[in-house]
Amino acid sequence: MIVMIIMYFHYLLLSLIVIHSISCHGNTELFPPTGASWLDVGPVLFGSEKWEQNAVQEPQVYWDAQNDEFRMYYRGGWGIGSVGVATSKTGVTWKKYEKNPVFGGGGSNISDPVSGFQPYVLRERVDLYLLYTTCSSSKGHTNMSLATSKDGYLWTKQDITISLPKGCSRWGNRVVWIENRNFSDTNNNIKSKKTYLMLQECAHGLWNIFLFTSADGFKWEVLNNGGPLSSLAIGSGGGMFGGPSFANVNGTLTPRNSSGLYNLWYHAAPAHKGVLPTDVYHAASKDLINWTISMNENPVLKHSGTGWEYDQTADPSPIITPDGGAFLYYDGDDNRSGKAAIGIAIATSP
Repeated sequence: MIVMIIMYFHYLLLSLIVIHSISCHGNTELFPPTGASWLDVGPVLFGSEKWEQNAVQEPQVYWDAQNDEFRMYYRGGWGIGSVGVATSKTGVTWKKYEKNPVFGGGGSNISDPVSGFQPYVLRERVDLYLLYTTCSSSKGHTNMSLATSKDGYLWTKQDITISLPKGCSRWGNRVVWIENRNFSDTNNNIKSKKTYLMLQECAHGLWNIFLFTSADGFKWEVLNNGGPLSSLAIGSGGGMFGGPSFANVNGTLTPRNSSGLYNLWYHAAPAHKGVLPTDVYHAASKDLINWTISMNENPVLKHSGTGWEYDQTADPSPIITPDGGAFLYYDGDDNRSGKAAIGIAIATSP
């Protein structure tokens, strides 16, 4: 009973903060602020089901205009990983899909409980979703899975062709998007073609982010001569950087702001800290290769060092809501005990 009362007041406080944020930002905020810190107001989703193993993480949140609600994809499980879905009218209180998990652990007839790590959903059309996940094997997280869906709940596996970059041992988190890119034909006429792009975290000693491209979303090749995007490293380099994410603005994935700059949110740790703890950072780029880290390389969201955020804030998912609020979802992790919860932060003034 006491726990229920505490949780009630926790969500009440979150709701008041979110309402205040929306009223302050109004409809003038077209992109999450890049020179601001974020007010961490705590978890909004906990591991509560057996298949989640007291760990929910790697959130991806967007506004679903067709159903007039927020939708979240997330990974449930610590040593295992399947994909869950939750929905919300406010972005604060969430309802888990009653038939979770939707992929892996029996979801979508995929019985394997290690096939839903690092889920990312690309909504190409209203009736076409692409789900990319990491699959575990006897050699670790060395396989990637692709599935398609008409509604985002029932998935059908597809073939995918992609190889780990040279020197990498396993897959991590990812963000996938589509651009129309110009090219010159044999007559030097400028034409446009649809191009799929992916920022993909891979274990390259430590975790690093790599850039991939595809003509169809099914067959991929690595760019940047197969090397990591080293300008995303904090300080003199050598540290880890992963968990790439772009903002979702009122239901639309928006890699670039109005000036044409790519804006990336990700988590990282400087070289002297090794892999943990991680904080959330922001960086901008004109070409997806050369990045400038914002705020003099200070994090936009720091781990608290206690509770769910004992040694990580990670896997950010920034959004702008239809009301103009700027939210940053993330997972807070305690790697000592194998626990994780999904939290929300609200943008503060620069």
